[in-house]
Amino acid sequence: MGLLSSVQMDKRERIFLVSAGFVGTGEPPFEDLKYYDVTCRVRTDTGWISVSDYGLENDYILSISFVIDTCDTGWVLFNVLRGSVNEHRVGKFNINQGNSPFEVEVIDCYEGSGVGSIALREWDNSLHVAYEKNGKIYYTKRENVVWTTPYLVSNGHNPSISVGGALVHIVWEEYLFMVHRIRHRYTDGNVWSTIRDVMGLTPTFGRGFYPYIYNGSVVTWHQLTSDLKPPFPNYDIFVSTLTPFGTWSRPRNISNTLPDSRYP
Repeated sequence: MGLLSSVQMDKRERIFLVSAGFVGTGEPPFEDLKYYDVTCRVRTDTGWISVSDYGLENDYILSISFVIDTCDTGWVLFNVLRGSVNEHRVGKFNINQGNSPFEVEVIDCYEGSGVGSIALREWDNSLHVAYEKNGKIYYTKRENVVWTTPYLVSNGHNPSISVGGALVHIVWEEYLFMVHRIRHRYTDGNVWSTIRDVMGLTPTFGRGFYPYIYNGSVVTWHQLTSDLKPPFPNYDIFVSTLTPFGTWSRPRNISNTLPDSRYP
């Protein structure tokens, strides 16, 4: 069974799929067999072939984010819930080697909840991570084979990270003035911009959730557009693009005609 999937294509245009899953029913007498694992597969002419697998007993995976660097190393950011302790881990493996060993590094460990996102800056082959830790967004990058001290970006939830040129962009949802706003900030890895609002003065209830940023310049999210008439409530998918002036375009509703569109 595959859950929490993330897809990437390498420089040879091969498609790789990383997902979480579980083995066993969790019911007697097989309750000890239940665990989550992280599996990477590559698409071939004959189907999907396993590249790497990492098993976890009695732990739960909450999110997965995946990139492939310029040296054909796969990097998987995933967070593991062990009781009340949340660990943000990064696993790496060789995408060209069958049954490649899955080496794991721990970025942060704390009591509480939060998910994360990973991005690659190709020109220097550097890795960048944004993650939530108890209602706050943190950023770290891998430098000289170690992860830097996490930097507090803002309050918020559900971050997404992306690279555009030399800049690293992060978006997240933040509860401000009784509504959920989509917020944005960027860095060159050292100096940070001010925080900007992506949603603008949208003619809706202004409640945005689960943003996703692509190429440092395109942001999508789902937004509450009606809580006064059927269906109760209704969500639509919105998109905004970064203009040459460094501002965000007026959000545009790109949902189909079906009600309740979510999770872009």
